[in-house]
Amino acid sequence: MHLKGKIKQFRFACTLGLAILLGSVSFGQSVLLVSNNSSDMDYFQNQLGDSWTNNSGALPSFTTWDADNTPTLDYVENFDLVLLCENGIFGNASNIGNIVHEYVLGGGNLIIGTFYWQNRTGGVSGDWGNLESIDPLYDGACDYGPANLGTVLDHPLTTGLNSLYCSRYRGGPQTIRDNATCVAWWSDGDPLIVFNQPGGTITAITAFTAHAKYSGISGDFYRLWENAITWTMDSGSSQPNNPPTFTSTPLTTIDEDSEYSYTITTADDDGDAVTVSAN
Repeated sequence: MHLKGKIKQFRFACTLGLAILLGSVSFGQSVLLVSNNSSDMDYFQNQLGDSWTNNSGALPSFTTWDADNTPTLDYVENFDLVLLCENGIFGNASNIGNIVHEYVLGGGNLIIGTFYWQNRTGGVSGDWGNLESIDPLYDGACDYGPANLGTVLDHPLTTGLNSLYCSRYRGGPQTIRDNATCVAWWSDGDPLIVFNQPGGTITAITAFTAHAKYSGISGDFYRLWENAITWTMDSGSSQPNNPPTFTSTPLTTIDEDSEYSYTITTADDDGDAVTVSAN
């Protein structure tokens, strides 16, 4: 995972009646949703949260960025993953693409989805700047016809992907970059899931995140995105993410009706920031 600005969380529960202190660790993975239509991304993260299986880990936190504005590289590097798509051609795509290109070459992880290819060279109009030199799939925009799930290879990106139907916004680009791998196709032969690793990992999904907001879907649509998010975040990690540890020893007995006070200290071998919350 991309570690710059990474936050890890410690949670502990204190049950005084039983004089037990329990500790557990959760990792605050974060995703930056970049689109020129923020309401689409809000819709997507709500739907994804409702269908998240937890089979691939806890739901990450999401932050939405309006792609009409250009973030700094320092800001983008705070996130483990960028998910980039659009709805309608917009003028700032090349600036966004240049920043995301630097982010990926520096080890950041990226998912691109429909309608990214509308704004790409060879699509409808515009370009994504330097990002076009490393994206795993290109040459075409969007196929507006319906399709089902086609051939699927065994891969973490396809776990639990047994059926899929999209009525409109899917498919399109045909050319798989030489350093990229395709692991799933639509029933009409269009690539569905393609990835490469030019620095961090880029996974291309030829489906529209907010499809259900506008037209019909069925099958394992949100499992497709869950797999893409969790695998892409983890596959781009150049080194293991070691869990933080407690360095303090809690007081586990106390007199009834007495005030309980315990100062928690922690350590993290990766040098990541650690936050502590009590419940």
